[in-house]
Amino acid sequence: MVAAVGENVDGLHEGDRVVGLTRFGAYASHINVAPKYLRPFPNNWSFTEAAAYPVQVLLSIPRVDVCYLDAFLSAFTSHRIRNEQLV
Repeated sequence: MVAAVGENVDGLHEGDRVVGLTRFGAYASHINVAPKYLRPFPNNWSFTEAAAYPVQVLLSIPRVDVCYLDAFLSAFTSHRIRNEQLV
């Protein structure tokens, strides 16, 4: 969930439910993440379901090196969420 938004960030608001990627700090209660690594998720998904989604995308890409998040992000963003369902 977005706790705060920086000055030059568009499209994200405090309180938005998002799923995202980070190289470090994923177990912390708050982290700073570039907006390009965040995506909203449907209201009918639990946080557990949203957390599982990137894992499924990652597993669908053979031999992805997690150190290269840009490659993962392009696959992650190629999946679209429409009308509360994956397309």
